[in-house]
Amino acid sequence: MLFQPDISKTNRGALKARVLTALLLLALFLLALFYLPDNGWLIFIGAVILLAWDEWLRLTRLESIRARLAGAALLCVLLIAMLWIRPLVSSVVVTALCVWLVLLIATFIVNDGFLWSRTFRRLSGLIVLTLTWWMLGWLRTQWYGAWWVLGFLCIIWLADIGAYFVGRSFGKHKLAPSISPGKTIEGVFGGLLLVAMVSMVVHLIVQHYFSVLPVVWLLLSTLLVALVSVGGDLYESRLKRLEAIKDSGNILPGHGGILDRIDSALVGLPVFVFATLRLGIFSV
Repeated sequence: MLFQPDISKTNRGALKARVLTALLLLALFLLALFYLPDNGWLIFIGAVILLAWDEWLRLTRLESIRARLAGAALLCVLLIAMLWIRPLVSSVVVTALCVWLVLLIATFIVNDGFLWSRTFRRLSGLIVLTLTWWMLGWLRTQWYGAWWVLGFLCIIWLADIGAYFVGRSFGKHKLAPSISPGKTIEGVFGGLLLVAMVSMVVHLIVQHYFSVLPVVWLLLSTLLVALVSVGGDLYESRLKRLEAIKDSGNILPGHGGILDRIDSALVGLPVFVFATLRLGIFSV
């Protein structure tokens, strides 16, 4: 064809945009995580959460600007109320786990009914994102809090990276073809393997500086977080399929929307915090 596009250049351009966006986001995130005061961190995370909430509402076909602004205001009010009430972190975590248990049951077992109604999807999103905002704020204030936040996100990122490359190279058996055709069982195991390997290396490094968790508990905890994080990705995929939407948004060049980037972390966070509480890492 005379005007056939140069696909290789197009792919290289998309890859360059994707990498550049990722590096800029990482730099911005690390600056906020390690240098902002607690209130500044809460505001920074709040901006991310509000963008994700707006995308969540659009995934339920709520297009009205007025309704979406009202939803954002409601989420902020709920967060302020939680900061004022100061609930026990264990209560917040258990609530988040129960909500995600229902959502994951809906993802894998239930095909229709109230759990997939737009009303329930909006309500569950409001609860999940409010609790996520609160837990990230709480975790940052704990002993070595910024490093724990970074450690949690590294688990999510490593599981994602391992699943992507192993899935592309060796993936043959589909994990959930009706929900996310691109995910494979081999990819999931690849992500878990990478998480396990890095966890072992980190354990060997930090044990020379201060006492750490027994390696067995460290591995079990990180692997559990990595495993359940897959559920968040599948749940969002189910939301998008329900409304025939490819990406939650287009705010991030080469990456789609905010919700596309944090879906795995949303379900992994309460599991991570629960594990730290059960292992006695934080005094609460």
